[in-house]
Amino acid sequence: MQSISKEKLASWGLFKKFSIEQIIDIKTEEIYVEDSFKNSIIEEWIKSNQIKSNEGLEKWKKVNGLNNEEFIQFVIRAWKWREWCKSKFEKEIPSYYLKRKTLLDSVTYSLLRVKNENLALELYLRIKENEFSFKEIASNFSEGPESKTGGLIGPIPMKNVPLILSKLFQISKSGQIWQPRKIEEWWIIVRLEKIKSTKLDDNIKNLLSIELGNDFLNKEFERINQSNNDQFDPSETFLKKK
Repeated sequence: MQSISKEKLASWGLFKKFSIEQIIDIKTEEIYVEDSFKNSIIEEWIKSNQIKSNEGLEKWKKVNGLNNEEFIQFVIRAWKWREWCKSKFEKEIPSYYLKRKTLLDSVTYSLLRVKNENLALELYLRIKENEFSFKEIASNFSEGPESKTGGLIGPIPMKNVPLILSKLFQISKSGQIWQPRKIEEWWIIVRLEKIKSTKLDDNIKNLLSIELGNDFLNKEFERINQSNNDQFDPSETFLKKK
């Protein structure tokens, strides 16, 4: 096969992807999966990807250009990477969890937005003095899509909340309403309803181990990229096993 330059892959936007996939292959090549266990891995993949019928699965394979054997290899390879990450970063998970916990928690809050500062102040006082409920005010006056839900948003992961609001919620008590503040072109009134603390269960452990794995891949790519030759055969592994 004709060698392909790093520049060519880079021009396709594939060089980093190509390198990282090779790193994954190297790290997971010694993980063995019993044939009897493969079916349960595939069934779990189908469930997690919300594929609900054989027709839906066949359509997914076709769209992604995979025959049945290639599909099985694809799913098993992804499982191996998850297992490698879980084993590699098992001891780091508790401390990493503490760093990430705030953004992993879920939050429910009420929000309304208007573009007029004076109107925002008036609406805030009406809610604050219990003249009208937040739901009533948001339904009638909010100029954003939250008006359809009476201003109620969530529960959603804290990481999906705008940074300025997530910082506010971290110092808020349930039921606390904040005076209007300007965010871009909007005047925002927000009230924290509830924060649900995330527990370090298996799902969160898996999520965090993959995050650490992705960070590892990026660092490993940077290290390898500095010493890699400009020309290589993409049919061969060009990364050294470490």
